[in-house]
Amino acid sequence: MYDIEFNGATCRDHNAYVRQRPNITLPQEEVEQFRVAGRDGVLTGNRYLPPMELYIPMNFRSSSGDGETWAERFRDIRRWLTGPGELIQSDDDEYYLKVLNAQIEESERIIKRYGWFTAHFTCDPYFYRIDGKEEYSITDPRILDNDYDTSHPVYVFTGSSGTRTITVNGNSVSVVVNGETMLDTDRMITYTTSDMVLRNTRLTGDYEDLYLRPGTNTITATGTGLQIIPNWRTR
Repeated sequence: MYDIEFNGATCRDHNAYVRQRPNITLPQEEVEQFRVAGRDGVLTGNRYLPPMELYIPMNFRSSSGDGETWAERFRDIRRWLTGPGELIQSDDDEYYLKVLNAQIEESERIIKRYGWFTAHFTCDPYFYRIDGKEEYSITDPRILDNDYDTSHPVYVFTGSSGTRTITVNGNSVSVVVNGETMLDTDRMITYTTSDMVLRNTRLTGDYEDLYLRPGTNTITATGTGLQIIPNWRTR
């Protein structure tokens, strides 16, 4: 039976059941367009993907046969399906969706014990591999031959301190390392894990230069102790 997991809890954990698997429509790339006086056509600017919207209809029931706990059960479900998190579908459980916001948009009490509602998930427009959250060596074949879309990895510096240089596909970035240091190319931040303090001023270069492109990648680094969290993603 189809189920979802949101932030570590499933529908069944809340006595809820999916009525119908959602239709997933991938968002289409949007392109900025500019008109120039005296010139035919348009000029194009930035390209971006809008969020993905998922609507999942669900049923639920109260824990008591007389329906006295109906309202409490619904409040519990609302607390669960509110805010950001990660969404996993039971029939696609090697991937997760980054949920920007979850909310319940409509609901109805059908009979004393049963009700229904629609959960609305606003998501990042990509599907992310669950194993892409793990750490890998920068020489791992899966890292160097990226089977997915352009990915925004996290680089984890340990080992030797001082100025370290990492070169990805011919583009170099330097960072001053003192203790375990995370270079997050998606959020575009650098920080030390011991105190969770931002160290962006220790970085020289552009985060975008460290993305993993589809196909073959080359990665080299000075010093010792560098792992990568690839954040593999696809549409």
